[in-house]
Amino acid sequence: MAKKSTILIEGTILLIVLVAILTVLSISMESYTLPEGFADNESVEQSNGFFIKNQIIRYPAKANVSILNISDKNIKIGVAPQTYELNFGNVPQNITVRKFIQFANNENVPVKVCFVARGSISPLVKSTEGREMILQSQQQREIEITFNSTEVGLYNGEMDIVIRKPESFIPGSLISLVRC
Repeated sequence: MAKKSTILIEGTILLIVLVAILTVLSISMESYTLPEGFADNESVEQSNGFFIKNQIIRYPAKANVSILNISDKNIKIGVAPQTYELNFGNVPQNITVRKFIQFANNENVPVKVCFVARGSISPLVKSTEGREMILQSQQQREIEITFNSTEVGLYNGEMDIVIRKPESFIPGSLISLVRC
């Protein structure tokens, strides 16, 4: 009788461990879909998975890179101050332009923030945080987005900021396992 009880306990523990492993794998593998095309203005879209809620903030991004000709009497350089898009303006070649975005996590759990550049501008746009960061509950941060004007041309696209929040039944400590 004691042997049956031990086997039952071991089987239950094994089942619990297996369910926990499958849950963690499911959380880490749950993805999101970026919208097709590019936004004309800043927009926000929501999508819900089983484990993760996704908020996608879409910023149109553009820049015009030209060769700086010092012999010209008029040098056309311009940085656009709009906050509803990442317009880096008219930029001379081999100059880095910086824009800043403020983040605040007002949720009661940590969230993962993913930075996804798309379009012809994507190889030239970077976040100081890299591709992702964790924003703790009630934390505020300013993130720098840089544009490196290495090649002459007109660049367009979008910077998508994906905020991934765990559903209420998922511990916030697992957010680091969520992929971007």
